[in-house]
Amino acid sequence: MRLILIEHMEEAVTRWVLEEYKEAGRVAGEAGFRLIVAGVRNPLHRAQLQAHGLETWITHSWEACDNPKAIVLDMWAARDLQPWEAEVAECFIVGGIMGDHPPRRRGLMLTRHFDWAATRRLGPGQLSVDGTVKVLTQVAAGRSLSDLEMAESPTIEVETPLGRIEVTLPFTYPKRNGKPWISRGLARLLASGIVWDEA
Repeated sequence: MRLILIEHMEEAVTRWVLEEYKEAGRVAGEAGFRLIVAGVRNPLHRAQLQAHGLETWITHSWEACDNPKAIVLDMWAARDLQPWEAEVAECFIVGGIMGDHPPRRRGLMLTRHFDWAATRRLGPGQLSVDGTVKVLTQVAAGRSLSDLEMAESPTIEVETPLGRIEVTLPFTYPKRNGKPWISRGLARLLASGIVWDEA
């Protein structure tokens, strides 16, 4: 089974981190991939992730995946991922980084360990971790990036404890059925007021 490795690069497993990882795992599994959160050295983080059914490795992704058919996904890469590349690759590496706006290029902390692997991007926008997996699985299924409909910085309405608000997410999401493909769990987090909790 082909692997998607999320290199865990956050200092805490927040509700947002957990939701992105869980959604990424669900989408990967449905597409026939094995998703692993790698580099989880903190035992508390491992326990938190494993409690939600996520497979974790203490080993870092660059130590575990030295396969020549590996591709590191990085929004700053010079070339877009092509369907034929995604079809033959056996291991994909995703940075487990919650994005910043504007991006700070923290992905370099990951890609510098993979000077032997191909580095590709999934279009020009900054994707969430689960958004990355959603786009990747579609490209691996044979769809070109140019064929995918994307939503850049989508605005959604949610009912929060402080009233109905509009939330603009500063990332790019693939669309499904004409709408940004945002997980139900993330929508629930936004409705719970997480925009204030984790601001």
